[in-house]
Amino acid sequence: MVVLGGLGSSVREHLKERLMVSPSLEGLDSERAHLLNILKRSVCFGESDSLLVVGPRGTGKTLLVNTCLKDLNEDEECKEGYSVVLLSGLVHTDDNLALKDIIQQLHVDELEGDRVTGSFADNLLFVLQSLKSGDRKSSKPIIFVLDEFQLFCEHRNQTLLYNLFDVAQSAQAPICVVGVTCRVDITELLEKRVKSRFSHRQINLFYNGRLDARAEAIRSYLSLPSAEKRFKGLFPEPLVKKWNSSLEVALKDDRVLSLLERHLELDPSEKSLKNILFWLISNVRNDDEGITVNMMKDALSRTLNLDVKVSVLKDLSILELCLIIAIRHHCDIYEGEPFNFEMVLKQYMKFANQNLGNQVTQRPIIYKAFERIKDLELIQPVSGTSKGYKKEYQLYTFNLLLGQVNEAVNSFSGLPTDVAHWASSCMTS
Repeated sequence: MVVLGGLGSSVREHLKERLMVSPSLEGLDSERAHLLNILKRSVCFGESDSLLVVGPRGTGKTLLVNTCLKDLNEDEECKEGYSVVLLSGLVHTDDNLALKDIIQQLHVDELEGDRVTGSFADNLLFVLQSLKSGDRKSSKPIIFVLDEFQLFCEHRNQTLLYNLFDVAQSAQAPICVVGVTCRVDITELLEKRVKSRFSHRQINLFYNGRLDARAEAIRSYLSLPSAEKRFKGLFPEPLVKKWNSSLEVALKDDRVLSLLERHLELDPSEKSLKNILFWLISNVRNDDEGITVNMMKDALSRTLNLDVKVSVLKDLSILELCLIIAIRHHCDIYEGEPFNFEMVLKQYMKFANQNLGNQVTQRPIIYKAFERIKDLELIQPVSGTSKGYKKEYQLYTFNLLLGQVNEAVNSFSGLPTDVAHWASSCMTS
């Protein structure tokens, strides 16, 4: 039997380092080529441009931009032929702070003494004159990366964005403005004059919801390097073979794949996967031969059992849970279409009149329970439908999955039998 023994700490340290220090860009080859091509055209040919990288948090937007900047730096044609200015909407909360940081990152404050401490108007004039004084052939290209781009849209008059896009659009110094944001409707936040100067190029990123891709990611994070790779001699070959073979067995087990699919449905981000793997690696003991099926099941089950929304559902009153079941039933019938209070009340009253008899709750109390469900954010108002509607007819969408409702019903303490049967009929219909 091959166990980790004294190498246990080395194995844990190696795998944790891979999770923390070595992020790799997987499955974004076309987006990477597109962004790198735009950056190269700006650096090598002096073509100014602007674009936005849009996607939910955890899809790899910042990693994509950083990887392309690294590729650009390693390209012999472009190396040291450009400058990069990094700005963040969380740090640069107004245009004056952003302009001062631009001046410092471009090292142009050394030419003008204490100009960096001047007023906003002075700083803006200085930056614009510095950019506009050059041309495409003689000026050094500048790449502006604006992280949390949606926060820059909240600045007064969007002066910084207007001037950056204006320089990028005109035949002045070559610059490339790259915005990173999680807002899908980001272009609607731009003022008309800013929007007219934006190129409207977008790179959209999405979660990879494929089960085989998630299993491959786990395999790449948790497998030990073989003797043929650059880590030759780091771990004994028998240990590496035993570890990797046990990992393959775990990743092919139906129970593990079922749990992995459920987790993928709840949270497909890379961050959540890494949190699971960190806990798994930390619980590997020195007398273990490798990662077993039970170890993988425990790690995934632990995360699923910590589902916050299921915990919230367990703390609801029976009336509130009945409304959740009614909403679930409505969504099943109408295939996820938005609903309002009157629609939910109709579903609930149909059940209550058949099963509860004289114990039917009054309408104001039912509406109070519905409002508490809204306050807990288990349902979400549909934007743009509140104007001109009474509150009973405000449309909502359901923020819960079928599995979450089912799990809460099965583990709910003291749930009446009639309600449980009604819930089960919703789940199977």
